[in-house]
Amino acid sequence: MGEARRRKLADPMAAARQLASRSPGPVERFRVPAGCIALTLDVEGVHPSTCIMDPAELPAALERVEPALRPVPYATAVRGVAAEFRSARKTGRDKSLTGIGLAGMWLAFHHPEAGATMRERVSDALRREGKAHVTMAVRAAGLVLALAPQFVETEGLAEALPDNASVVYAGDRGPREVMQ
Repeated sequence: MGEARRRKLADPMAAARQLASRSPGPVERFRVPAGCIALTLDVEGVHPSTCIMDPAELPAALERVEPALRPVPYATAVRGVAAEFRSARKTGRDKSLTGIGLAGMWLAFHHPEAGATMRERVSDALRREGKAHVTMAVRAAGLVLALAPQFVETEGLAEALPDNASVVYAGDRGPREVMQ
């Protein structure tokens, strides 16, 4: 095995850093590198963006954002994260997207009815495939969370939802959950 391959295997975030150094491309074509977890934020009014995280560092990072999110009603936190993401995208504050992505992941893992399922399915995907990709779409009609091998386009689905509905799709096994 060559030295470059050995370093790459020893550092799962190496592929993520390499991706980050490239110019952005369409989220539809993005695939999560092995050894990583990704969250694509898709908020009405701006282009989606994907944050790549190291699963080993995720629990500690989520603990750091929890004090700001835990006391806030869930729907208010979702709207706040969406507003902050929209503002960051419109003003080019790309450095703040990592923190916003962590807040989005915390929200996906702490959804009032489906957070436990999302945590379990993400853990399963990491064990089974060595990577996981969560899509968090926030529209005027509601919230859609999805776990799939890649970004999930939810625009038509989100518009068909009743007001303030949440849809959670957590992978290809188990039930699809629709909550209001």
